[in-house]
Amino acid sequence: TDPPGPPWESGDNVPPNLTGLKATGIRRGARLRFTLSEPGSVKVVFKRSGKVRYRGALRKLKAGKVRRRIKHKSLYAGRYKVTLTPIDRAGNRGRPRSATVKVKG
Repeated sequence: TDPPGPPWESGDNVPPNLTGLKATGIRRGARLRFTLSEPGSVKVVFKRSGKVRYRGALRKLKAGKVRRRIKHKSLYAGRYKVTLTPIDRAGNRGRPRSATVKVKG
C-alpha cells in the first residue's frame, strides 16, 4: 500500500489548454497574458519574416492567470508573431496559440 505519487505520475494524458492570449509590445520584448488550465511550462517562439528571432520557455507556471514579460536583445522594433505552446508536468503538449505583437525600439 504505497501512498499515491505526484499528480504528474498518475498517467495524465490530457493536454493542457492555453486560452486568452494577449501580447503587448514593450521595449525589446513583449508583455504576455494568458490563462493556463494546469501547472507546467510554456514554450515561447517569436518569428519575424518567417525566421525565428527568439526561442525560450516559461517554466514552473501555476494553473490560472499568468502574466510574464519577455525581453531579449535580438527583439528589435517591428511586428512579430509570438507562438505559445503549453506543456504540462507529464509532458503532454497542448495546442499552440499565436498572437501578433509590435515590439517597440
